[in-house]
Amino acid sequence: MKRFGGVAFLGVLCAVLLCVTGLPAHAGLNLGGLSDEWVEQPAEAPIKYFYYLMKEGNVAAEFRAVEEKVAIKINPQGYLKLVQQNSLKTGFANYAPGETTETAVAGEKAARHDFTFTLDSGAKLKGRVYCFLKGQEGYTALFVGLEEFFVKLEPDFEAVVNGMTLGDAVVPSGVFAASPTPVPATPTKAPLPKPSLGLPVAPTKAPAPTEAPKPEPTAAPTSAPAVSGDLPDLTPEASGDAKPGGMPALPEDKSTFWSPETRQYEDPMARSVVTLPETIELKEEILPDEVIFKGPDASEIRLLFPVTEKDLANRLDEQTKEWKNHGSSPISGELAGSITLYSKTETVRKVRLIAHYKDIQTLVVVTLAAADYDKAKPWIQRLFADVKKK
Repeated sequence: MKRFGGVAFLGVLCAVLLCVTGLPAHAGLNLGGLSDEWVEQPAEAPIKYFYYLMKEGNVAAEFRAVEEKVAIKINPQGYLKLVQQNSLKTGFANYAPGETTETAVAGEKAARHDFTFTLDSGAKLKGRVYCFLKGQEGYTALFVGLEEFFVKLEPDFEAVVNGMTLGDAVVPSGVFAASPTPVPATPTKAPLPKPSLGLPVAPTKAPAPTEAPKPEPTAAPTSAPAVSGDLPDLTPEASGDAKPGGMPALPEDKSTFWSPETRQYEDPMARSVVTLPETIELKEEILPDEVIFKGPDASEIRLLFPVTEKDLANRLDEQTKEWKNHGSSPISGELAGSITLYSKTETVRKVRLIAHYKDIQTLVVVTLAAADYDKAKPWIQRLFADVKKK
């Protein structure tokens, strides 16, 4: 899934003008009517659309749209994280992430991400990428321009995004995107490059996320590791009517980073390795930041790999909302962190332990019936102690 990188550079501008009398129908991602400032360029799969934005005879920006199969269950934010790992960080020199927000494209939820990078010439550019999905189809729309002119070009980018649709569509005749005030022909800083921004044209060939090669697994421990800190005690709860509800059944799914032979799961971001108990069954893998197992004592073990502090706060809130906090204890060992115990009454009283490892941005969540908590303490302690930094 590595994109927007490569070795082939465009030497001359291929002026293939977009026909404005009507576009053919496309299955998948379609563009709305574009202004005549957008000049189409040859695109090589998985790039579906490739355009230059012309201002005052110069290339002011580039737009590329990728369409690909996504064979894993993932949300737009997770898809963006894979794009960052497999494309942005590897394809752009001095990649520096900026703001990430939630939005919508073509009627689907999308993640929008801004970033900056530099070219070999020293020019500093800014990029904006939109990641969204429909079924097993993933879509990425990338806009890139010189950082100093980026704000003036945003209306052009937004007009393209607002005109995107999914499915079979025909663009009506005579529909154009509004054109903003042109970038000055004689800017106060470096002039706009001509004929291109110097970005690669051909995408680098690389496997999709589900085909990514696994790192060599860490050997399973042959002896018991140092036990983590004592688990918090669960305070008794007064008897009463249980609240309705229960834990939903989760479908099975294929794994990518799970090694059943060693019972180890590796963080897709290559920060941590978790060794699971002997009695374990993979239930669902939601790449790149969540995996769910069926554990001993009818438990659920959930591994979460937040990327940012905001992600971490959101996941903790998601896992603890409406759960009663019974206190925390430190994780002893080479990794700093804490173990917090929660409880909640549904059809039965349940407990949830969350181990938070600060050094590796990893959360290990164990949920089981309160009646099984005391007998489960030994394997839960071992699970928390078996989390290692990669």
